[in-house]
Amino acid sequence: MSDRAPARPPVGLAATHHDPDDAMLPQALRVLPLLHDLYAQMLVLVSPETGQRTVDTLAEHGLRVERQAEPADIDTLGLTRLDTIRRASSGGAAHLQLCDWDRLIHWAEAYPDELREVVEAIPRHDLLILGRTARAFATHPRVQRDTEALINHAFGLAFGQPLDVTAASRGLSRRAWEALLALPQPEPSSGNDCAWPLYLARVPELVIGYAATEGLEWETPDRYGDDIARAGGLDAWIANYDADPQRWEFRLRLALLEVAAVNRWR
Repeated sequence: MSDRAPARPPVGLAATHHDPDDAMLPQALRVLPLLHDLYAQMLVLVSPETGQRTVDTLAEHGLRVERQAEPADIDTLGLTRLDTIRRASSGGAAHLQLCDWDRLIHWAEAYPDELREVVEAIPRHDLLILGRTARAFATHPRVQRDTEALINHAFGLAFGQPLDVTAASRGLSRRAWEALLALPQPEPSSGNDCAWPLYLARVPELVIGYAATEGLEWETPDRYGDDIARAGGLDAWIANYDADPQRWEFRLRLALLEVAAVNRWR
C-alpha cells in the first residue's frame, strides 16, 4: 500500500485584469512561482486597455492570457466574469477560483499561507464565497465600507445569513459553473456578487460554504507608494480618496445595481 497522500483535485484560476500602465507587473512577477504551485492552470482575461507588456510577460511565464473585445463596466461586469469562467473551464480543472488579478497578487504576497489554505478548501465546495474578516474589511476607504455594508446587508436579508459577498472572489465546481453558464438570462451587472450565491443556493445538492479572509484586504495602495508618500502617509491618502464626491456617486450606483440584483434573484 502506498503511503503517498492522495492527489487533491486540481484548481484552476480564472482572473480578470485591468492595467493600462503595466503597474502590477513587478508584484505579479514576485508571486508567480507561488501561483504556479497553487493552481493547475491560470487564465487571465485582460481588458482592452491593459498594456501589451503585461500580456506578453504573463504569457511568457506560462499563463493563458486572453483579451476582451470590449471594455467592461459595472453594468456588464457580471457577463465579463461569466465569460472568464467559461474560458477557464476549457482547461480541464475540476474547480476554479475567480478573482481579480490585483487582489490575487496582493493576497499571494501578503498572506501566502492563507491563500494556499483557501485553494485547498475550494474542492470541498461547489461554491465557496470568499469574503473578508472585520480587520480586512476595515482597511478599505469609507466610500467602499459604507456602500458595501449596504449591499451585504441586503444580501443577508435574502440569503438568510449575513455574509460579505462584495470581495469578488469565489471558488466554483464544474457543476456550479455549468449551472451558471446554462442560465438563459444571467445577471449582466456587478450584481452577480449577489445573484450567483442566491441562484446556486437553490440548485439541489450543491455544497455552499463561506470563508472570511485576511488576504482580501484593500490592495490598491500596493501600487501608489509615491502618491501615498506625497500625501503624507496612508491615512492622509485615504482621506483624500474619500473626499471625492464622484467616487461616492460611483459607489452608490454600484450599490444600487447590487441590491437590485438581490431583488431579482432572491
